[in-house]
Amino acid sequence: MRNVEATFPSEQQAREAAEAARRAGLQVTVDADQDRRDALRSEMRDEVESLVAGAGNVGPFTKSMTKGLVVAVPVGLVVGALLGLLVGLIPFFGLESSTRMWIGLGIGAAAGATTGFVVGGFLKSRFDREGDVLESERGVTVGIHTNREDEVRKARRLLERNGARRVGVTDQRGDPVGPTSEEQARPVRGR
Repeated sequence: MRNVEATFPSEQQAREAAEAARRAGLQVTVDADQDRRDALRSEMRDEVESLVAGAGNVGPFTKSMTKGLVVAVPVGLVVGALLGLLVGLIPFFGLESSTRMWIGLGIGAAAGATTGFVVGGFLKSRFDREGDVLESERGVTVGIHTNREDEVRKARRLLERNGARRVGVTDQRGDPVGPTSEEQARPVRGR
């Protein structure tokens, strides 16, 4: 048994999608407690599976934070390097200007990249309102229940076409099966 749970922004959209699914011959529930729980579990699983962590104290970063880092670190590195070069123009310790500029470039690039690392992840996740409220908590859930894989694919396409914000598939115990969207299945790309 597979359950396809979709979250819609409004009750009207959910009811319209449910009616379209019924017309397609699918077994449908609207805002059932079990479907809401299953949708929440799927969404939480997606968040955990898209985390990025590194050695030491690097991460874990959510997908949104990682997207912010991908942009902010190179920008911070370039800006920091340019500022470091400018600082290298100031005479200090009797060093030659080329030595001062290399030192300024290195320190500025490291400081800029570090600043981009911290600020990029923070701002992007705040801008995306990541972690405020899960999509499944604020929307209306439509559940489709079937034993057939072809109906799962059909239900997923139908719900996505009708404006679902997210679509997840769970098994009979309510455990998520695969990512809820192609976006979740792909590695971090762009914005």
